Formats: sequence, C-alpha cells, structure tokens
Amino acid sequence: MTDLPIQNLNMTDTEYAAFVAKGYDPAFEQQLVELGENPDQARNLARFVGLLQDNPLLSLWEKKNKSQILTLDRARI
Repeated sequence: MTDLPIQNLNMTDTEYAAFVAKGYDPAFEQQLVELGENPDQARNLARFVGLLQDNPLLSLWEKKNKSQILTLDRARI
C-alpha cells in the first residue's frame, strides 16, 4: 500500500486538530491551491466551506440533548 505524501499545511498540530473539528478539509484546500488559488485564500475558503457543512439543525440538536435541556429548565425553577 502506498501512502500519500504529507502536505505542508503551514500550521501546528493543535491548529490542524481545531480546524478538523470544525469541518476543515485539507485535501480541499490542496485542490484549490493546485487549481491556482492563493494559498491563504484557499485556506480561508476551505475553512469557510467546512463551517457550512455537516451542522445539525437546531431541532435535531434539541432532540439529541432533550434531557440536558430539561435539566437546565428545572434548575431555573
């Protein structure tokens, strides 16, 4: 099996982990650079697109966390 080469993303591991947690896709950034986009602009675009993707709707979040919401409501009483 051949591993893909490691890309220099010019960021620390901590920054990378934070970006990935927010939906950042380094492969998408690299594709933008290969298509001729400025590296700084490519990173900003990849981060922006990552923020727009895979965010649950508020109603789904409320269903998933209903017990926590009820607990918070009872604490207000």
